Amino acid sequence: MSNQQTDRRFYFVGLILKSKDCQQLVSSGFDAAYSYFAANGFTEASTSKQWPSIVNECKPIPFIPSIGPGYIDTNIRPWNGETTRSRNHGNYYKQMFKDLPKDNKMIVTITSFNEWHEGTQIEAAIEKNTSNIITYETYHQGPFSYISLTRELIFNT
Repeated sequence: MSNQQTDRRFYFVGLILKSKDCQQLVSSGFDAAYSYFAANGFTEASTSKQWPSIVNECKPIPFIPSIGPGYIDTNIRPWNGETTRSRNHGNYYKQMFKDLPKDNKMIVTITSFNEWHEGTQIEAAIEKNTSNIITYETYHQGPFSYISLTRELIFNT
C-alpha cells in the first residue's frame, strides 16, 4: 500500500547492487534506493564514482548512498580480503563524504552500528585484548574519533 493510500507514514527503501535495479524498485512502489555496502567498489551501487549516474538512473525516487569509515570482514569471512578498505586515519571516511553526489545530499546512510564483526563501526570504542583473534584498525584519535569526525563532516560537507 503506497503512502498516499494510508494514514500511516512509511518510507520504503530498497537495496540496489546495480543501477539497473533502480527501475525494479520504482515499479514495485519503493520510495528510495540505497547501496548499503561500505567497501567502495564492492558493487556498482557502492562505487562512489558511479553515484551521479545512479542518481539519474533511479529517478523518480532518490538514491541514498551508503558510506563507511572503512571495511574489513576477514574476521568472519577470511576469503574476503579483496573488499578490505583501510580507515587510513579517517581519510577513507572523509573521501566517502566528498564523493557524495552534489545534487543528492539530503539522505546518506552510514554502514556502521552493529557491524563490529565487519570492522565498520564508528561508535565510541577502545582497543581491548581478548582471547578471540579479531583484528580491528585502531582509532587514530581515541575512542570518539569517528563520532567526532562524523559530526565535523556533516556540518562541513
